[in-house]
Amino acid sequence: MRPDMAEHDQRFDTYAQWVDKAPSWLGQRGPHEKAICLDSRNRLCAIAPDFARARDEEAFPVRWLWPEDVATLAVALASECCVPRQGEPSFVLLGRDPQAPDLVERWADDREITDPSGPKPAMAREVAARMRCYRSGIAGTVPSARPGR
Repeated sequence: MRPDMAEHDQRFDTYAQWVDKAPSWLGQRGPHEKAICLDSRNRLCAIAPDFARARDEEAFPVRWLWPEDVATLAVALASECCVPRQGEPSFVLLGRDPQAPDLVERWADDREITDPSGPKPAMAREVAARMRCYRSGIAGTVPSARPGR
C-alpha cells in the first residue's frame, strides 16, 4: 500500500474528489483488480452516472472496498457477528489506531475461552493481522506486535 492511500480512508467525500482522484486511488492495484464502490445509501456505484446520482441525491461520501474486504464483509453480514443491530451500542477500532491490533487479539483470546468452537476469535485475529499490514503502509508508523505472536 502506498503511504498516501491511508489518508483518504477508502472514500470519496465529494463528486469532484471522485473525478480528480479515482484514477490514482483506485488504479493502484492495476487493471485486473477492481474496487466495489458504495454510496452512503449502500447503492453500487460502478459507472459515471451512478456517481452523478450519488452527487445529485447527496449520497456522498462514496466508500470503496477491495475484493478481500468484500469477502470479509459478506461473512460478517451472513453471520451477524460484527454488524450492530438497530440501536445496539458499538465501538469501532480502526486500523490506523496503534493499539487496535493488540486490543482485537486480546479480545479474541478472551472470547476463545468462553466460546472455544466459535468463529469470532479466528476472524478477529485475521482482522488484527490486516490492521498491522495496514499500519505498515502508513508513513511514519511502526506496526504493533504482541509478544509471543
